[in-house]
Amino acid sequence: MPPRVQPYKIADKITVAVYCHGYTAEPWTGEFAANQRLSDVVSAIWKEELSRRVRDGTIEQEEVDLYHIPAGIPYEPTDTFVDRLGKHFKENEVEPLRTLVVSRLIGLMPSPAHNLDTHVYFVVGLPDEDGTSILPGLQPNEGEQEVGDGVTAVPQLLPVRERVTQHAQGIVSAPSHAAQLKVYARRQNQEHAYYDGRYRHNMEKDTRGPPISMFHPSFALFLARLNGPTEAVPLDEDLVGYTYQFMAKSTAIYLKESERVDVLSDLFTHILRREVETKRVGSANPDGSLSFEFVIQPGNRHIMIPVAIFEYKVEPGSGGCDAGVQALSAIENFWLASHKSDVRKRGCCPTFGVAMDGPWMRIYGAVLAGDRWIYQPLLPAVYTAISSKLPATHILSVCRVLQAFRDAIDDICRRTEQNVQHDPSHPFSEASDEKLANMCPTTRALRPTVMTPAPTTCGSLALRYEHVLDQHNLTYLATLTSDWQSLGLRWPRVVVKFVERYGEAAHRLLEREGFAPKLLYCGKPYADTSPEFSDMDMVVMEALPDDGVVDTQSIAVKPPAEARRKVRDAVNVLHRHGYVHGNVTWRTVYVARARRDPDVRLLNFDYAGKAGEVRYSLYLPQMPEDVKLPDDVAPMKLVTVGQDRYFLEKLFAEK
Repeated sequence: MPPRVQPYKIADKITVAVYCHGYTAEPWTGEFAANQRLSDVVSAIWKEELSRRVRDGTIEQEEVDLYHIPAGIPYEPTDTFVDRLGKHFKENEVEPLRTLVVSRLIGLMPSPAHNLDTHVYFVVGLPDEDGTSILPGLQPNEGEQEVGDGVTAVPQLLPVRERVTQHAQGIVSAPSHAAQLKVYARRQNQEHAYYDGRYRHNMEKDTRGPPISMFHPSFALFLARLNGPTEAVPLDEDLVGYTYQFMAKSTAIYLKESERVDVLSDLFTHILRREVETKRVGSANPDGSLSFEFVIQPGNRHIMIPVAIFEYKVEPGSGGCDAGVQALSAIENFWLASHKSDVRKRGCCPTFGVAMDGPWMRIYGAVLAGDRWIYQPLLPAVYTAISSKLPATHILSVCRVLQAFRDAIDDICRRTEQNVQHDPSHPFSEASDEKLANMCPTTRALRPTVMTPAPTTCGSLALRYEHVLDQHNLTYLATLTSDWQSLGLRWPRVVVKFVERYGEAAHRLLEREGFAPKLLYCGKPYADTSPEFSDMDMVVMEALPDDGVVDTQSIAVKPPAEARRKVRDAVNVLHRHGYVHGNVTWRTVYVARARRDPDVRLLNFDYAGKAGEVRYSLYLPQMPEDVKLPDDVAPMKLVTVGQDRYFLEKLFAEK
C-alpha cells in the first residue's frame, strides 16, 4: 500500500504520489511547495529513481512525461490497479502534460475537501516504440529483469539509440511517435537524421540536402507552374469550383480531427482526380494517402506506390506533434515496406507530403537519396480559409497551387510507369579511383550511396552521371553520350554542377583568355520539360585531365612561382572588366605540372560576377588552417575586389 497522501495538510506543502510501474514497487512520493512547477517533480523522480533504473544513455530526463489524472485513481486493490488505470486511459483518451515548466502543483492537485489520500494523480510516461506511453505499455510485470542493487528494468522499453539505428535497417517508429518533438529532435542529432535542415538547439549540424528538384523533375514542374507566368497554364474551370468548396470547408473550425479529415479528404479526391484513402502500411496509418498501381516486369507484379501522404491537425499546435514531420515518417514507413524494395532500386521514391494545420496547408517534397530522406517545403504555408469579403483573387491563387499539385502528381505517376527515372543496370557508385576523383581537382568523392540527378540533357548535350565529387552532392563527374568530338573536347568526361547562380560571364571571359575550362552549358536543368523552372542552374564544363596535375589540395605543396603569377594575372583580368571571383584558393585552381609554362585554370565561379552585385551563400571558401578568412567574408555578404586581393596576398604572393 502506498504512503498516505495528504495534500494541503501543511500550509504551503503538497505530498505528491506518482506511479512508475515497472520501475518502483510502490508509487514514488515527494513533498513540494504548493507553488512549485511540475518540472520540479520530474527532476526529483529522475534524480532519485529513474536515472539509475533506465538503461544508461537511452533515455534522458527531458523525455519524461507526466500523465495527469485530475480525479485520481485509488491504488488499492493493487492487483487490479493496472487494469483500472488502462481502462481509465482508454475511456478518457488522456494525453501527457506538455507544459511541465509552467504548470504549478496548486493548479493540478484537488482541493483538500475533495482529495483522497490513497489515490494516484500522476503517472510517469516514457517513450517506447509506439509513442509516449505508460510504462511498460500497461503490461504485466512479466519479463522484468534484475540489473543490480535490486533494481528492475523493463525490457519492452526500446532504447532510443536502438530505435535510431533501426531506421537504417528499415525498422521505423510509428509516425505519431516519430513526430513528437523530443523524438524528432533526438533523431536530428543522429547519423540518420532527415535532410530537412533542422537540428537540435545547441547541437548545430548540417542537415541541409540538395534541392529535391535535382532528383525528380516532377518537383521542378510543380515549382515551375507556381512561379511561371499565370497565362502559361490556364486554370481548370472545374478545379476553380472545387477550390472554392475546399476553402469554404477549410474555413470552418472543427472540434474533432476526424471531421476535418473526412470532409477535406473527399474534396482532395475531386481536386486531384485520384482517390485519397486511409491505408495502413507497417506502423504508418496516415490520415490520407494517394497511391497508384505500378507493374514490375518481369513477373507482372502489381504494387501500390505512394505518391502523396496527408496528415491533418484540428488547428495549428494541436495533437502534440508536427503534421509535416508526421507525414515524412509515414512516407518513410510506406517506402520501407519490404515489398517495395524493387521499386526503391529503380528511383528515388518521389513523394509529396501534405500537412493541414487547421486552414494552413503546407506541401513538401520527399526523395530517398541513398540512405537518407531529403524533405523540403515546396512553398510557404498557404492559408486556405476565406477571410475577406472580396476573396476571388485569393481563391484563384489557391487554385493555382492545387492545379500545380495535381499536375505534378500526374507527372510522377507517368514517369514512374515509364520507369525512366533511374536505370538499375547502371548503378551510381563511389569514385574510388583516385584519378577519377581528380578529374575535378577541387573536390573529392565522399558519398557512395547518393542518387543520380535527374537532368541528363542540356541543349544538344546528353550525359550519364558517374560519380559525386563534392561533399554537398552538388558536383558530379559525368560522361557525354552525345557527340563530343565536334565540341573540341579531348575526351567525353565533363563536370556537372547545380548552383543557385553562376558567374557565366566571368567564366567565359577567363575561358577566352585561357584561364578557365571550356564551358559547355549554363542554364536551366529542365529547359525541355519545365522551362519556367528557375530555382537553380545547371553548369556543364570540360573535365580537365589529371596527367601531371599538381595536388593543389595539399597545404604542404606550393606550386611554382610561374603558376602563382598566372593566378594573379587571371584575377586581374576579372578586376579590369569589373568582375570579382570570391573564391580564389588552391582548392579552386587547376595547375598542370610543367617546368616552365604550367597550365593554370580558375574553377568554381559560383560567387563570381559584377563587383557589388554578387553575394556569398552559406558555404564559404576553404582556406589553409594557418590562414584566416577576412572578416567581411561571411554568409550573404557582398563579394568585393578587396577580398580577392586578400586571397592573392595570402595564397598567391610572389615569394
